[in-house]
Amino acid sequence: MWTQFVQGYDVVALSGPGRFVVGLDISESAVAKAKQWSAAAADASLFAFVAADFFTWEPLELFDLIFDYTCVIIFIS
Repeated sequence: MWTQFVQGYDVVALSGPGRFVVGLDISESAVAKAKQWSAAAADASLFAFVAADFFTWEPLELFDLIFDYTCVIIFIS
């Protein structure tokens, strides 16, 4: 059982050489905690955290993949 949830863990874990990852959350405090927790990461140039609303945020460039684990999207053919 998890005793503490670490904001931003998945962003850091998914980042790597050739894979820049952006973590997006509407909560300023969640983004601040993620930035604080990840400050000691080995290569902080491979990820970033943004506080914004997913539905109104306009990123400066396109993404290859958008991953969201807070809702389920199912495609059936």
